[in-house]
Amino acid sequence: VTLLAQKKVNDFFTVTERFPEARMNIRKLKLLDHLNLYYKNESSAAMLNENFANDVPGARANDSYDAVRVDSYNELSYPTQILDFLNINPFIGSRQTFYSDDANGNDNVIRDVFNTGLDLYTRLYKIHDIETDFLGLDIHDIRHLIIPSAQYAYIREPNLRPEELKQFDEIDTFRMKNAVNLSLQHKLQTKRRDESGRRKTVDLLSFIISSEYTIKDDFGTDNKLQDVEYDLEIRPYDWMYIDADARLDREKKVFDTFNADLYIDKKGEFRP
Repeated sequence: VTLLAQKKVNDFFTVTERFPEARMNIRKLKLLDHLNLYYKNESSAAMLNENFANDVPGARANDSYDAVRVDSYNELSYPTQILDFLNINPFIGSRQTFYSDDANGNDNVIRDVFNTGLDLYTRLYKIHDIETDFLGLDIHDIRHLIIPSAQYAYIREPNLRPEELKQFDEIDTFRMKNAVNLSLQHKLQTKRRDESGRRKTVDLLSFIISSEYTIKDDFGTDNKLQDVEYDLEIRPYDWMYIDADARLDREKKVFDTFNADLYIDKKGEFRP
């Protein structure tokens, strides 16, 4: 259980104020000893206020809106493995969200969202016999992991669309969706000694290419491969972390976004 409070302190930024918000998560609780059935819950309750910045076009401070929101998401999943190499995880979920009032002025409304899906992935790897301390990298073998995956997700059209709700965060944005997310991850790992002298596996590099194939959605999209996303993480040392991402517009054949961050903590205590 966590408590969060957030208050706007100046007029330059739009802030979703929370005074307060309580959250409770149950992460993959196994229900039966003899059956690989898992239960997950994510619940929250909050008093929310969307407080607009003064310089937002068309918005004024008195345009801010508020609501009490109580949200609960429940999911059942059955992870298993077939053919000794293919991991499969079917799941089914239901979300109920109470709002003290909606965007149309109706009081005490409840939005229902039903979703289901299927995760598929496998792991391929090869170990390279490399021992080096070049540039202080402290490499003791390198394992190259290749993880192809596909995630199918179906969200039934909610009884209340996002346009009918006050918008605070991603909880309020669910729409009808039928799509498959395809991804390919490359990961490089090595072993390094921790403070106790034991060797532990650490990630040196992770590179993910992904794209969503939309079968049908609420915007009228049918059978379309969306933009390609790239995500790169590099950790050559415990005290250095590089994070970069980019998005390729498939229709224009150009990158429309690119971001890169470098984190350094010479104390070796950095944990992103």
